[in-house]
Amino acid sequence: MLVNTAKGIEQETGLFSAQIVSEILGLSYAKNYTFLSGPSFALEIGQKLPTTLILAGSSETNLDVIKNCFVNEYIHIKTSLDLIGLEACSALKNIVAIAAGLFDGLKLGQNAKAALITNGLAEIAKVVVCLKGKQNTVYGVSGIGDLILTCYGDLSR
Repeated sequence: MLVNTAKGIEQETGLFSAQIVSEILGLSYAKNYTFLSGPSFALEIGQKLPTTLILAGSSETNLDVIKNCFVNEYIHIKTSLDLIGLEACSALKNIVAIAAGLFDGLKLGQNAKAALITNGLAEIAKVVVCLKGKQNTVYGVSGIGDLILTCYGDLSR
C-alpha cells in the first residue's frame, strides 16, 4: 500500500497524484493508493498535540488498515472515499493561502482576508464538484479546516 502526503497538481497535465500513480503503475496498483492530509502542522504533531487527519482512497479495507497504523492518543484519522476531492482541496487551498499571506503583507486587514478566504472556498468547491469530487469534502475538516489552518496559522507561511 502507498500512503502519499505530497500535495499538488502536475503542471503539464493538470493531474493529481492518484491519477499519475494510476497512469504510471496501472489501475491495480492505484487501488492500493491512499492520500493523507491535514489540517495539521508537523511541529504540533511532533509536540503530540491533538490532530485530526483525513485519509482517502478507493478501498475501505485499505483505509482501515492504514488508519490503524497512524492512530494514537493524539492523532485522530477520518477516512474518505473521495480521493479526488481530498487531493483537490489539499492543493487548491495553498493558492488561497498564498493570497492570504499577500493580504497580510500588504496590511489589507482581517475583513478583506475573510472575504478572500470565503470566496476562495467557494471556488475550491466549484472545482471539486467539476472534478466529480464531493462538495461535503470541501466543507469538512479536509477542506475548510485545512484552509483555515493554512491561511491563519503562523506555522504555514
